[in-house]
Parts: sequence; C-alpha cells; structure tokens
Amino acid sequence: MESAFIGDREMDVKVMHDAWGWFLALGILLIVLGILALGVPIAVSVTMTVFLGIILLIGGIAQFVHALMAHKWSGFFMHLLGSAVYIIFGVVLLTDPARGVRALTLLLAIYFLAAGFVKILMALVSWGQYGWGWLLFSGIVSLILGALIWSQWPDNSDWVIGLLVGIDLFLSGLSMVMIAIAARSAPPPAVAA
Repeated sequence: MESAFIGDREMDVKVMHDAWGWFLALGILLIVLGILALGVPIAVSVTMTVFLGIILLIGGIAQFVHALMAHKWSGFFMHLLGSAVYIIFGVVLLTDPARGVRALTLLLAIYFLAAGFVKILMALVSWGQYGWGWLLFSGIVSLILGALIWSQWPDNSDWVIGLLVGIDLFLSGLSMVMIAIAARSAPPPAVAA
C-alpha cells in the first residue's frame, strides 16, 4: 500500500512539474482578482450578497417544485417550509442587498468568534501534542478577527466581506505562484510506466 502511495506522489510531482506554467497562470490570475477585490470591496460585498440571494431563490423554487411533485411524502410540509425560508431569504437579499450585507457580516463575526473559541478549546485539550500551538494561534487570530468585525458592525458591513474575499484570493494566488516556482525548479522524478 505504501508503494502505491509513493508512486501516486511521484506522478503528482511529475504532473505538477510538467504543468507548472498553468499553476503560475492560475496564481497570477487569482492575485489579480484578489487585488481587484481589495480595490472595490464594497462592490464585491454587494455582488456576493446578490449572488447568494440568487442561489437561495433558485434553491427555494427548486425545493418548492420538488415538494409539489412529492406531495404525498410525509416530509411534504417540512420541505415546503424549507423552500419558503430559502425563497424569503433569497428575495430579501435581492431586494435589499445592503441589509443582506449587514446580516452576512454579523454572521461572519459570529462565525469567527465561535470558530476561535472552538480552536482554542481544541488546542487546550491537545496541549503539548504536535501542532497544538498552531491551533491555539489560529484560534486567537479567529477570535481577534471576530471581535474586530463585531466591534465595528454595522459600520464595517459594506467592505468586510469584499476585503476578506480579496485577501483570500490574493493569498491563494500567491500560494499557487509559489507551488509553480517550486514545481518548475524541482527536477522531474522518473515515473515507471
């Protein structure tokens, strides 16, 4: 089993070496998109909210149609209720994106606070084990990020989501560029046919 894993790893390294240019192109594209998102975080925040509204509306309509098609199913009313929730939230996000951005920003703050708390607890439970310090660090960063978002809410709602999306795109692109550089400079392994 171990030799199969090693063979797969060698094949992955060969594929990455052969396709380093594609990794580089993707990295550069993601960096450019990240910089654009950082330049217009409000537009990105509103666009993400509208996109989520469209997804919820389509999902709600699909659930509603499915509920009507399976009206004899015992879960019919719960399915109908679920579709109503999707449709209502989709319509709210589409008709009032500013309110949607505020709500999503508040949910993001709550998420970071909860995730930070859980990560810190996990780090304390695994105290002394390999990597526990990184988990603790990640938890503290999540808590600080959540607290910063929460403390400025709703004033920061316009730009927070766009800023975080931009940072994520930029860092993802940077990591792809680094992978491309490493793959280009590493000699390709010999893969047995």
